[in-house]
Amino acid sequence: MDIVGVETPVVAGVAANLLAQAVQLQSAIIAATPAAAAIVPPGMEEVSAMGAAAFSANNNEVLAMSQAHVAELLNAATEVGGAGVSFAIQDLVNKGLLLV
Repeated sequence: MDIVGVETPVVAGVAANLLAQAVQLQSAIIAATPAAAAIVPPGMEEVSAMGAAAFSANNNEVLAMSQAHVAELLNAATEVGGAGVSFAIQDLVNKGLLLV
């Protein structure tokens, strides 16, 4: 019979690391949004205005994808953290059953 062991401090560390990555990415998004989303045209002609609008639109898409990644990191941190708690509880239950 194979026995699976889970190091709950390691699982908790992974969850904390995922959460830290989410916070770091969110901070970068907040810092980059003003410059990335509102590109000023270098000139007054139509081509400059269209180019600036295209760059701004592209940057807004990248910012939205990054925001979705923040949500994925938060979800992963929650799931990993919850699994760690479940493993810890099950381990305590198993140890209690073995002592009976």
